[in-house]
Amino acid sequence: MQFINFSTFNYKVRTIADKHYIFDIIRKKYVRLTPEEWTRQHLVHYLTQELSYPKGLIRIEKQIQGHYIVNRPDLVIYDRIGNPFLIAECKASHIPISDKVYSQLARYNRNLKAKLLVISNGQEYGCWKMSYDGLGHEILDTIPVFDSLV
Repeated sequence: MQFINFSTFNYKVRTIADKHYIFDIIRKKYVRLTPEEWTRQHLVHYLTQELSYPKGLIRIEKQIQGHYIVNRPDLVIYDRIGNPFLIAECKASHIPISDKVYSQLARYNRNLKAKLLVISNGQEYGCWKMSYDGLGHEILDTIPVFDSLV
C-alpha cells in the first residue's frame, strides 16, 4: 500500500438536525458525511483535480448486477467510449486495507473488467492495473493520470 496525502479542497458542509452533509460535485447534491464519504470525496477531488479524470465519466455507487446480488462500487469511472476504466472502493480511515477489501473490489470487477482497481481509506491506497489475457495484474506505485492509459 502507498501512503496518500490527499490535497485539501474547498468543500461545503451543512448541518441539518445534528447530522453533517457534504456537497458531492459528481451527484451535485449534499450527501450524509460519514467517514467513508469523507474518503470518497477526497478521492474524487484528487482524481478530478490532480489526475484529470473527467467528472462527467464518474458514477458514484452505480448499481451493478452481480451473480445473485446487486453491487454498488463506490466509484466507477468510464473511458471516453463508455467502457469501465477504474473501479474504486473507499473505506473509513480506521478500516485497514486488507485482502477482504480487495476481494470485495475484485467481485465488483468480475463483470465490469475495468483496467484499474483502487482501494483507499484516506490514509493509504492500493492501485492495480488489470490484465485479462491471463497475465493477472500489476501493482502500481501511483494512480495514473487519466489520459495516460486510455
